[in-house]
Amino acid sequence: MNSKATTISFDKPASGWQREYRGEGFSLDKWWMGPEIRGESAWAAESLPIGNGWFGASVFGWIADERVQITDKALHLDPVWPDASMRGKATLTNTEELVSLPKLTDALELRFLFPHDPGAVTDYRRALSLDDAVATVEYRAGDVRFRREYFASYPDRALVARFEADRPGALSLEARAENPYLMDQRTGEVSAAGGEIAARQHFRAFNLDFEARLRVVETDGRVTANGGRLRVEGATSATFAFVCDTNWKFDPEIMLSGMCVTDPRLPERVDAFASRAAERGYDALKARHLEDHRSLFGRVSFRLDGDDAESRKAESLFQFGRYLLIASSRPGAMPCNLQGTWNALPQAPWAGGLWMNVNEQMNYWPAFSCNLAECFEPLVRFLDMARPASRAASLEYLARYPTSRALPPPEPGMWNVGTGMIPFRTAMPGGHSGPGTGGFTTKLFWDWWDFTRDRRALETAYPFLRGMADFDCRAVDLFDGKYLSIYSASPEQRRTAEESGEAASGAAGVYSTVGCAFDQEMILENDTDFLRAHALLGKPEDALTAAVREHIGKLDPFQIGADGQLKEFREENHYGDIGEMDHRHISHLCALAPGESINVFDTPELAAAAKKTLLLRGMSGGWGAAHRMICLARLRDGGEAGRHLSSFLKTEVGPNLWHVHSLSDVPVFQIDANFGFSAAVAEMLAQGDGRGRVDLLPALPRQWMGGGEFRGLKVRGGHTVSCRWRDGKVESFSVVPPPGESAPEVFAFGRKAL
Repeated sequence: MNSKATTISFDKPASGWQREYRGEGFSLDKWWMGPEIRGESAWAAESLPIGNGWFGASVFGWIADERVQITDKALHLDPVWPDASMRGKATLTNTEELVSLPKLTDALELRFLFPHDPGAVTDYRRALSLDDAVATVEYRAGDVRFRREYFASYPDRALVARFEADRPGALSLEARAENPYLMDQRTGEVSAAGGEIAARQHFRAFNLDFEARLRVVETDGRVTANGGRLRVEGATSATFAFVCDTNWKFDPEIMLSGMCVTDPRLPERVDAFASRAAERGYDALKARHLEDHRSLFGRVSFRLDGDDAESRKAESLFQFGRYLLIASSRPGAMPCNLQGTWNALPQAPWAGGLWMNVNEQMNYWPAFSCNLAECFEPLVRFLDMARPASRAASLEYLARYPTSRALPPPEPGMWNVGTGMIPFRTAMPGGHSGPGTGGFTTKLFWDWWDFTRDRRALETAYPFLRGMADFDCRAVDLFDGKYLSIYSASPEQRRTAEESGEAASGAAGVYSTVGCAFDQEMILENDTDFLRAHALLGKPEDALTAAVREHIGKLDPFQIGADGQLKEFREENHYGDIGEMDHRHISHLCALAPGESINVFDTPELAAAAKKTLLLRGMSGGWGAAHRMICLARLRDGGEAGRHLSSFLKTEVGPNLWHVHSLSDVPVFQIDANFGFSAAVAEMLAQGDGRGRVDLLPALPRQWMGGGEFRGLKVRGGHTVSCRWRDGKVESFSVVPPPGESAPEVFAFGRKAL
């Protein structure tokens, strides 16, 4: 791969198989680790992703038979269909239950056939411009230069494909659409007429309908339709628009019942999308797309001095995370999931779900620091839609784990959320992650306010914080004067053979206990944020605030162990007494990041214990590495953060810059680490405490000391910050407060900035 700071480019097409997508070798019973994952390794490591929030597309750049794979976040297969026993029920999503959880699937395959010999073309290049969100494929066949251009427009809800030849009349191609992985629960058909292909699918498990159109927007060639395909001949250029939609809506009943309501106007709506795109034409479609994308992407820049490969890769990967968030999470659309909005597999790894014990939260950490707060709105809307189902699941949890506290009945807005959500099902607190997943989630809502200081964000966030605080009061009980979560589990930590069995063992060997650090910390974070929001909005004291104030000072979330570590479990003595010593999760450090309760200024002893814990825990890959980097940045340890960063760049990034897990030596794409990397870099470059202090370059990696600059990052307090440094000294900086806020005290490299 060759790259500039905002361009990903290749000198050859993506590798991999070019087969028909009829489900060969695929079985729902075998989950997602079947032979198809090996065949799709090129998609995970080499395809170019574009998206508009509504859907995603992966461009392969194949010469004779171009593949553009489409993902819609609503489309799921159900491994246990037609069994309806889990319809509308919250899942606990322990490992053994994941096998039966519905999973995101490949939506549609677009293929464009060209009369070009792959072995005879020259000057091949395919690239993705992050600045413009445009993917291109260029090559020479004979004496003609051919160019393909793809972009996914948010304002027009359309994927635009433009094909050009530099000699008049030299362009001929055939377009087709394929409905992949059809089976009893998934049926579909494709037809073509005039200048349009129509594709339809029905998912019986969820009463879900999918409609798609591929229309010729403009061409100077001849267009014919035959056998479900379109053919363009004798053209100099041809522009296609692809649009799609489903009958999934932000409707609480979908989460309660697991079923969509039939929408007879769906075909008409999709036809209207296609017609509007055709009316606008290529030039207007591209202009609208560029204006929209650049208005978000152009807010932040980051450049390191020097020409070493690691610096260039770090720059690209930072901006790539911002690009992916813009492409996968926009107002009106679903939030991004574990694969963002891209998945070429019949069943996405880990279901392609919204995993609330670190993954989904990490997806949105860069929304605030990287100046993309609008991209958080889809998750706000989704969780609001899911709250009735989440309330029902929370009531079931509370009935299972009652406390002795005398409290008024739960308010209508009381809720919590467990680990594994999908668009048709919420998750129950508990299982392999304790109820702290709720506070882990609502921390995003406080950050939404704190990084923007937009009162509308605070007003929207308040009911979520309040409803979670109402749950928290009912999830803790007194133990020797401490209010502890009566069911507690540090996400995905499991019992080992050496453990003595002092605490109960949950499903699949989960180590469950009382009052582990993760749950206590996240209850503390949410309830602190709730009380802060309550005061800022000028609301009167009431029964809930009184109940929260009663327990918040008795949560006892932090204990330091015999090795100087921050203890993960109350019954732990030495580090590693319980669970895996090198576990990927660092859940007991969530009060450090994303939380605020541990920090180097107010709690130096706890900060030192957190650092000791990180050293004992060791390095990790994927999102685990990103979380470690963020924690180290919060601890102002740029040297150690830089060591983790260098390792991540060497081992965790595919040629197309997507983060890939390597399972059975096959790249498996998971997007949270991409987002986590961007958030980590932002934390290394700038931080604010929300109380009038801003730190520039608080944790700069040693390898970046030579110089660089950034512009447009956001910090707590809502300040917009920019900085230029060279040889370990700041040359210039700018800190712009939000409207109505005072200028902060600014520090650089830990010293008062002049």
